Amino acid sequence: MRKILKRLGMLMLISVSCMSQSVQIPLHAQTMLTAPATREEVKISPTDVIRKGFKVRVETPKGLHDDYENKWVIKMSEKSSSGYDSCVYSKIWIDDQRVYCVDPLTSVMNGAQDYEQISFGAYVNDAAVREKLSYITALGYGFQGDTSHEMDFATQICIWQTLHEWKPRQYPAISYIHKDIQSKIALIKARLALMEEEVSFAGEQLQLQGLGEEHAVTLQDDGGSFQWYVLSESSDGLHVRQDGNSLQIWAERIVTDGKLTFSCLYEDAAQIIPVVFDSPGSQDVMTLGRPRPKLAEITVDVQSEARFRKLDAGSGTFLSGAQLRIYPQDNPDQILAEWMSGDEAKVIKGLPIERKLILEETKAPYGFARSEKIIFALDDAGAIWIYDEEGDPHVAKEGMVTMEDELIKGRLSFQKSGSLYQRNQISESEFGTVYTPIWEKGNLSGAQITVYAAEDIVLGNDRLYYSEDEQITVLESGNDPVQSLELPCGSYYYVETKAPAGHVADHEKHFFEIQADENTQLQIVPALLHNEPIRVRLQFRKQMEAPRYSEMNDALEQVRFGIFAASDICFSNGDVGVPKGTLVSVCKVDEEGALSGVPDLPQGDYVLRELATDERYQLLDEEYPFTVSDVADDAGEIIISLGEAVNALKRGSVEVIKHDAEDDRLLQGAVFVLCTDEGLKNEIMERKSGADGKVVFDDLEYGDYWIVEKRAPYGYVQDQKLYHVKIGEDHAQLRIHVDNEAILTDLKVQKVDSLSHALIKDSSFVFGLYADKDGETLLMKAQGDEGIATFSGLRYGTYYLKELQAPEGYSSSAKMRKIVLDEKTRGISDTVTISVGNKRNVVTGTGHCAGQIAVVLACALGALLWLRRTMKEN
Repeated sequence: MRKILKRLGMLMLISVSCMSQSVQIPLHAQTMLTAPATREEVKISPTDVIRKGFKVRVETPKGLHDDYENKWVIKMSEKSSSGYDSCVYSKIWIDDQRVYCVDPLTSVMNGAQDYEQISFGAYVNDAAVREKLSYITALGYGFQGDTSHEMDFATQICIWQTLHEWKPRQYPAISYIHKDIQSKIALIKARLALMEEEVSFAGEQLQLQGLGEEHAVTLQDDGGSFQWYVLSESSDGLHVRQDGNSLQIWAERIVTDGKLTFSCLYEDAAQIIPVVFDSPGSQDVMTLGRPRPKLAEITVDVQSEARFRKLDAGSGTFLSGAQLRIYPQDNPDQILAEWMSGDEAKVIKGLPIERKLILEETKAPYGFARSEKIIFALDDAGAIWIYDEEGDPHVAKEGMVTMEDELIKGRLSFQKSGSLYQRNQISESEFGTVYTPIWEKGNLSGAQITVYAAEDIVLGNDRLYYSEDEQITVLESGNDPVQSLELPCGSYYYVETKAPAGHVADHEKHFFEIQADENTQLQIVPALLHNEPIRVRLQFRKQMEAPRYSEMNDALEQVRFGIFAASDICFSNGDVGVPKGTLVSVCKVDEEGALSGVPDLPQGDYVLRELATDERYQLLDEEYPFTVSDVADDAGEIIISLGEAVNALKRGSVEVIKHDAEDDRLLQGAVFVLCTDEGLKNEIMERKSGADGKVVFDDLEYGDYWIVEKRAPYGYVQDQKLYHVKIGEDHAQLRIHVDNEAILTDLKVQKVDSLSHALIKDSSFVFGLYADKDGETLLMKAQGDEGIATFSGLRYGTYYLKELQAPEGYSSSAKMRKIVLDEKTRGISDTVTISVGNKRNVVTGTGHCAGQIAVVLACALGALLWLRRTMKEN
């Protein structure tokens, strides 16, 4: 603005300079004699005299009074007392002070010292005239550097003309002025005219809406005179830019009742008091000084202005919905402003300056924590100062008070606990030392949970952070709690997506919430999940072979299985807990034959073995290896199918060997029965001895049995003894030797007379008993005794009887008689008696002998018939 004014001044100076060409003329001090003037005298009272004794000095050209064409001469409308009607340009000083003459056509004596200084107001009592006269001297000679003689002469002429206009009878008129001088006079009068014109916006009272050039106000002078005004006074902090008749105003600091003063043509400076010097005998002169120019004043008021913005501390964007207020620190009850934040900075005007103020958030937008109070102050330059915690002020960044709200955030603190294999319970059993795994609660590493949004997470800034069911983060547990990333307010849930090795995953949704607590910026939400170890369910069915001859009853109660470590089983810390080959558990089976009492087994390799079973059954030889891994089903179980196993009953056999009691011969044909009860009511098996004399009862189940001979071998006496045997071990082979007494029969051969059938009581006869009909094998002989020859202890069989020696007096029979001894033989096992007739030797008559022979033949025939019938029955 100052540059533009300077340029304007330069242009004005140049234009004025172009209008005035200084012409140098010789001036000489001289005495000017003029005719007495006929005018009204100015009455000066003694009190108007200020000082006396001033000396005058005059310089003027000579010989120009009659040369009216000369520009340094003006023609007057009347003549002086000396007959001149012209005035010549002169320069007059009072004590080296430049002065102008008041009365034209009046003489002045160079060097005169009778001048008295009197009041200008007393001399010119019209204030308007005084002001105009003062403007003439200010706008004429010397204005804008024009010190030419032409301008000096024009200034003098304007003074005379003004006095003439004021009092035409006292001051003569001027009838001719040279054109060069006239042009200068026209310039002065044009300047005087500006002093009389008003600037259209003079007296304006402006209210600027803010600091800085962006809040500038532009004024336009409709009359067009403002272009000749210059800034003479400005309140501190106000700035202007003048462009012709346009004025732009702004402020750089708070201003109350600020003022801008513009002066017409020249700056308002200290006034030079006009003074009139009066001389009794010479021309009166005056110095008019420099009056205050025409002024255009503008009042400017700039209220304080502060900008406030509410930001999301995380994103740096505007945050809407916060309730804010401002009050003085020393008077909290005086609320200066209240508003709700929006999506742009809030401008608050009229706040007091140089006073500490408080910006307070009374309610934060949803999901954000209330910010701390901000202490600030405004200075008169419009700067905003923010006070830190130590009370030190700092200029606000970006020229505004910025309050940032942090998101209310929460972290999910995840810790996984579970049952860990950490020690063993060592005990002794009938099967050896048992290392039973003991599980104790502890922290688990390696579990993973995935966190999801349970709803659309939208906060007070209308920003969508997460969509419903959107995956947010994955956490993996360690020995210490693991925290998630910071989550804004809202509802969430997490699901375990990976369980630690050997544990059951929890697939349930676990919901949690980060609450809108304005006073807490960070919430810690604990997430404690417990994992149970994977349960091992051994699918193994134990069956017992059903006995055929007895009841099973409680056979399963005695069954015991052992689980052995097939490899080193480690604790959760990696140390060996159960060495390979160690017994881990002794298990029973339930009434259905399923394993029961299986402990929770750590990961590793195992083998199942049967340790004990019911005494009636064989112990299983087969082993059942299995592995416990970390792969479980949805129910958290490892189902290991080991199939089925059937315990076979212990089996044995009983071998009955049948001997001849006498000669230990093996006997064929003996029939034995096997019974399961001593009363022989439950006969389960019947066997017959073969040629080897053996009876075998095989595939006998564990238990007690009773054996009895049902039928003796042919020719033997049945054994009446009851044999008790017990199959107590598998593959037991029992052997029973049973001796049978042969059925012995005494064969008595009665020696009778063939005719009379009378017993021949003789002891001389001998019979032979043969094994064959040909008589080649003689078994035994029997000597008659009182008519009877006895063969004792004959077994079942077929014998051949032959008389070896006849009784004395009888004829010997060469006939071989067949004798069968069996169960059908009468008298068997006791005494079988046969009669063998002998024919008496004939000593006398033939007739008598023939009669005897007939009798003997008849008896022999009867005996043969009886033997034949007996043999047929056998």
